[in-house]
Amino acid sequence: MSAQPTAPTRRLYGRRAIVLVVLGGGLIGAVLGLVTACPPGNSDEVFLDAADSAGTNPFMAGGAVTPTPAPAANLPTPPLVARTGPGEAAYSGTTPGLYGGTQNASTCNTDQIITYFETNPDPAAVWAGVLGIEPVTIRAYLTGLTPVVLRTSTRVTSYGLGRGRAIPSQVVLQAGTSVLVEVSGLPRVRCGSGNPLAQPRPASPSSPSPRYRGTPWPGFSPATVIVIAPTAPIGAIIIVDLGRGVVIIRQPGTLIRDGVITVLPALLRPGDPVLITGRQFLPGTPVTIVYDVPNVTLGIVNSDGAGTVSTSVAVPGESSPGLHQITAEGGGARNILPIYVLPPGA
Repeated sequence: MSAQPTAPTRRLYGRRAIVLVVLGGGLIGAVLGLVTACPPGNSDEVFLDAADSAGTNPFMAGGAVTPTPAPAANLPTPPLVARTGPGEAAYSGTTPGLYGGTQNASTCNTDQIITYFETNPDPAAVWAGVLGIEPVTIRAYLTGLTPVVLRTSTRVTSYGLGRGRAIPSQVVLQAGTSVLVEVSGLPRVRCGSGNPLAQPRPASPSSPSPRYRGTPWPGFSPATVIVIAPTAPIGAIIIVDLGRGVVIIRQPGTLIRDGVITVLPALLRPGDPVLITGRQFLPGTPVTIVYDVPNVTLGIVNSDGAGTVSTSVAVPGESSPGLHQITAEGGGARNILPIYVLPPGA
């Protein structure tokens, strides 16, 4: 069975063919917020933090990061959009393919970060104060975040440690940097330094082009720097396996549970129409089309003389963001269409 949205929608990597695969597993998530009490630094001065560097004012000296594999050949390209004005292009953190990783493996030594703060109460108090949480909740907070790898140079506000206080800096993190993200996909912690992260300060209208400090890495260009915008929390993140190039679904949390997507899902929003086609049904038999969560019947159609069906249905308006599936079943066959419902604002 294949499907194409009947109205223009966004697609991952520009692929057009969508076919059915069987995908299982629930999608869960919880909201984690970041509250900053310090000024976010001068937006006209931006530091360049290479992926293999300690970064600007690191909380932890010698933070360990699991090496990422050498990028496989012919990886799907990261999403790129043209700028619409001064400043960097903005993406929602749940944009499929924005992040990378290694299937069923973490690229962040979260336990090391937790141990550091549990054995260093003074830095822990500063760190927790940036996040607006109590130091005793640091372990729970960090284990609720998800390890990923940036695939594009990304501008953030990084809160480092200096003279017993948090020092905010405007920073560009190089593609390949390991970070922990919350369920909305926003980066919250840099793995190699432990520094908490927040959204960058907007560029000054009088100086839309910042002054970059530090050594540019090969291929660095201000034109390819992005920022990640807030959006609604989502149940899982679609990322690219950097070693093999497959697309995987990663559920929130540091306990890695990945599912492989062999065929990319259609990207839709609640209420969007979808043209459903299926085959290998018994000719002239009823085929029921069902949405998974909420569990609702979208329609019942009869297969034609060749055992195929073709009908238009709509994504339920009450559907939550994340991965879902539409099932067409009857007449001895079962076809499943994976779809990815975008959050508001994505």
